[in-house]
Amino acid sequence: MARQLTYTIADVSSKVIYGVLLGKVSIILSKSEGYDYEKLSSTN
Repeated sequence: MARQLTYTIADVSSKVIYGVLLGKVSIILSKSEGYDYEKLSSTN
């Protein structure tokens, strides 16, 4: 039971970390291509 819980926690946390890293990379790539989300959202 403890092993399954540990694997579940590790799996969920790794997916969260991976998602955050992908989000940061996509923001960096978007800014390098000229898209600035902060500037766009402040005009609305």
